[in-house]
Amino acid sequence: DAGVSYKDVGACVCTYNYAAPTAGQAALYDLGMTGIPIFNSNNNCSSGSTGVFLGRSLLLSGQYDVVLCVGFEEMDGGLSEPFAEKASPTARQFDHMHDKLCIQKEKVADRMNDFTSGIVKLFAEAGTEYCKRHGVGEEIFAEIAAKNRLHGQTNENAMLASKKPPPTAEQIAASPRLFGCLTAGMAAPTGDGAAAVVLVSERWVRENGSEAKAVELLGQAIVSDTEETFSNSIAALAGASQAASAAQKAYAQAGIRPADIGVVELHDCFSPNELLMYEALQLTAPGTAADFWRERTMVKNAHGTSFVRQGPHGVVVNPSGGLESKGHPIGATGLGQAAELISQLRGTAGWRQLEPKPQIAVQHNYGFNGGAVVTVWGAPMARPRRMTPLELEANKKYAAGWGNTGEFSMAFAPGAATLKGALPKDLRGTFFRNGPGVMEVFGTPLVHPIDGDGLVGALTFHGDGRASFLSRFVDTETHKAEQEAKKMLFSGQMGSRAPTKDLNFRDPSHTNVFSWGGRLLTCHEYTYPHELDPKTLRTLGRTDLSGAIKKTKSLCAHFRIDRHLDRLITVSFRASRPSLGGPGRPSQLHICEFDRSWQLQHDVYHEIPGYNYCHDFAATPSFYVVHQTPFVKVSLEAAQAIMLGKELPGEQMRLHKELPCGIILIPRHSGAPPVRVDLPEPCHVFHFGHCVERDG
Repeated sequence: DAGVSYKDVGACVCTYNYAAPTAGQAALYDLGMTGIPIFNSNNNCSSGSTGVFLGRSLLLSGQYDVVLCVGFEEMDGGLSEPFAEKASPTARQFDHMHDKLCIQKEKVADRMNDFTSGIVKLFAEAGTEYCKRHGVGEEIFAEIAAKNRLHGQTNENAMLASKKPPPTAEQIAASPRLFGCLTAGMAAPTGDGAAAVVLVSERWVRENGSEAKAVELLGQAIVSDTEETFSNSIAALAGASQAASAAQKAYAQAGIRPADIGVVELHDCFSPNELLMYEALQLTAPGTAADFWRERTMVKNAHGTSFVRQGPHGVVVNPSGGLESKGHPIGATGLGQAAELISQLRGTAGWRQLEPKPQIAVQHNYGFNGGAVVTVWGAPMARPRRMTPLELEANKKYAAGWGNTGEFSMAFAPGAATLKGALPKDLRGTFFRNGPGVMEVFGTPLVHPIDGDGLVGALTFHGDGRASFLSRFVDTETHKAEQEAKKMLFSGQMGSRAPTKDLNFRDPSHTNVFSWGGRLLTCHEYTYPHELDPKTLRTLGRTDLSGAIKKTKSLCAHFRIDRHLDRLITVSFRASRPSLGGPGRPSQLHICEFDRSWQLQHDVYHEIPGYNYCHDFAATPSFYVVHQTPFVKVSLEAAQAIMLGKELPGEQMRLHKELPCGIILIPRHSGAPPVRVDLPEPCHVFHFGHCVERDG
């Protein structure tokens, strides 16, 4: 899968709990004996993710470019401590549970050993504690377990996968009771298993051209017991506080917000722990885990596989079915979680593939007395993603490759792993770039990237060998309103329909960004530009350029610079407006020329019959050059179709053979009327490369 052989591996980390020392060597020697270092580690149920943490640390040390992490386990009928004659490493935790938290010492059942029995009681009591504190009915645990069993139905590696219908919450609640609120159907089954992940350095990815498939480990933290673990909270002893701390650290490393998370694989050894993790992983606010669970919808992918999306952002938790479906071979569990998320982020999860493909994934793995490990994974960023089969079917008119990204910042300093080579010390300045940054809005897919909100990137060279990057969304009024409402409110002009009846269109301000006279502006079509702070990219608001474009109330996406006069040339366009009672308002082209101090040096309006669309233009010393397209027709019928929601403007772009097609030359300074040069074949010009004038 990774495109490496065992000979390419520089080091291995093996994780297991119930095998003799150096079992990792025994497991790997059949692949070859290459003399590489092999590290064996156990950390109870978090062993697999601990292995990834160690492997990542080896890469970050710079000594290795390829590290293999392998986890395996053959269970002996549940959790146990095999060295009964020695002091128990978990005695501190169990003593606190019995003596301070007053949880009974008696075994849950004769068939269970003391260790397994104690763990069952711990998570059952943690669930009951939460329900009592927040007024939640304990039936929620059966509902969560039923969701995981539903997800696990199509997982070929899950112990409890079945072609039969998954058990219902009622059936799970009626299964044999283990202790307190817990029944057998809410617990992960004991099972054997193995999993492996190959970790590689960024340098290796670049040198081997693997950007298209390399999922990025964006952040990771492991937190062992703290004083809070031994407080009066049963949930804290069960790892909730450790998970919360690890999540905070991992998210900070990755530079993500909880709202960015699309999919989660968490440690549902018992379903009450999943409820606790909703809050610990910041998927919802403290005390609102039950609300997060209740705010759920059932969706299907192109294969017809059902998934449950939860919360306002539609995150999917445990698409693999979780430990409750897969089983829990404790040395391999964390690596199995990682394998599931890697396939989801690549879009290769088959029957279980989430759609649209997630961009950010979070993994949570917990081991009693071992620690909580939270890992943030990011989708391959080499090139825009291709739409999934479901999206292609829904959006086959616009089967373009595109994807979601988010705001982030990073620095490049000499010697950093992210910087290859050296930057010239005299290179100073900022390169700005603008473009659509999303292909879905809070779970609602966009059918065309042009409907996505603008994300401005700034790559700055500091003149001392350092560089930095910053990106921020243009905070237009429509973007701001949707972020506050946490749902899509406005339709896009290219066909993306919002699940509301608001007739206002999105204002993405994503098509261009330019710096002139100390001001940084972003543009779209038929709307005011937005001004940004050049250093922070914070949106300062709309601008009418000191009243220059107040009449047309817009600035087209593209501009030109006259190097001879040192002027910025902009075009604004106001489409014609048909009327029942007469000819209506004609279309109007407004051209402005500004000097470096933003003083208006030239200002001209033109009404051109049949001219219905302006996106780009060219300029020569004597002329402005625009294209008259036959692909846009303004009519009363077209306007009514838009007002009634039957069509959006972009959906009306089609060839109208009766309309003229030509190049229009508008004299810049003579005041003479425009001249149209008809073209022999109809075409639509989105952009002009360059225009050269000879002999006037």
